[in-house]
Amino acid sequence: MNKKSFICFLIIAQTCVLIAQEIKPHGKFIQDSMVVGQPISFELQVTYPTSFTALFPDSTYDFAPFEWVSKTYKPSRIDSTWIMDKTTYQIRSFELDSLQALKLPVFLVDQSGDSTTIFTPLDTIRLVAKIKTLPQKIELKESTDLFKIAYRLPYFYITIFAVALVFILLTCWLIFRKSIQRTIKIRRLTKRHLQFMEQYRTLRLNILTNELKGQRTPDQTLELYNLWKSYMEGLEHIPYTKLTSKELLKISDNQMLIEIIRTIEKDIYSRVKNKKLYKSFEQLQKITVERFYTIIDQIKFKQA
Repeated sequence: MNKKSFICFLIIAQTCVLIAQEIKPHGKFIQDSMVVGQPISFELQVTYPTSFTALFPDSTYDFAPFEWVSKTYKPSRIDSTWIMDKTTYQIRSFELDSLQALKLPVFLVDQSGDSTTIFTPLDTIRLVAKIKTLPQKIELKESTDLFKIAYRLPYFYITIFAVALVFILLTCWLIFRKSIQRTIKIRRLTKRHLQFMEQYRTLRLNILTNELKGQRTPDQTLELYNLWKSYMEGLEHIPYTKLTSKELLKISDNQMLIEIIRTIEKDIYSRVKNKKLYKSFEQLQKITVERFYTIIDQIKFKQA
């Protein structure tokens, strides 16, 4: 590396660091107060340039004084230069402090593979005590005899109500059937998309981690590639998992997608490892998200 190349490298690295420093993740509790042991929501959001990859904490992170329960990922919002990611964590605490605080990190990975950790500002939540004071002596009431009350069900009115309810439901179904079917279909696709994105991000993070350690294997790449094909098969009703590589390239007119597939399959079936493979999977994720929203729009605006 000559002197000019080294200086350019330093300038690019310094620029990436300055951009990372300007990225400010936001974290906040959704509720104003909490009860011991009851799950509460903490929302983590960050907006960052497309030249970076953002990684959020998972179940292995220490959320002290809280404990991990679950998390819900929302699809990324992407434009030409920025990406916005948002995740809602379900956590709980068994501590008795009246005020409890939490801040979470966001791990930013630039194109060179360097990682920067940025924390959200500290946010607090108030603990509500269910039992404030205990009485010195508990007075118990004496038990009383039960008095049986004769009760008859109004079968006539119940029958009329049931018939009317069935009629109303049947009428609503006939009138709004297509709208209801579209809504159900969108919810199913959205639920499957969120599950896919969660698995995809986890496997992509494993590939990136193992790449940095020099331990990545073709099987890890193949696992993530097969996950993507299985999801696209359900989304577009095209047998991605059964098509050969050449057949898969023929059915797509997206030149970027074709190049990504070639790069991934070359890494899987050749002995030469692509050290920038995680970028190909990042681009594949963006294409998949765009395709998901396109299909959702087609369903929404389909003529009844």
